[in-house]
Amino acid sequence: MSFINKLASFTSILGLVAIVAGLFNRMPNILKWMDRWGDYTSWLIKIGLVAGGGLMWFVTRPRGLDEDDDSELKNY
Repeated sequence: MSFINKLASFTSILGLVAIVAGLFNRMPNILKWMDRWGDYTSWLIKIGLVAGGGLMWFVTRPRGLDEDDDSELKNY
């Protein structure tokens, strides 16, 4: 797993933790900076973390060779 892939996973998990913790009014101190911007902006930040991390993970995920893809075999 590459560094960017791990960073993307961490970002998405951080956003999910912030959303769930906010729903129970148990926001960790390190994530309280999001709430200082107001409700609307904090939700945008949290959703952006989840969506941005998910998109980065999707782009950087390891890909295997498809069974139907014989393009590498045609070169021989």
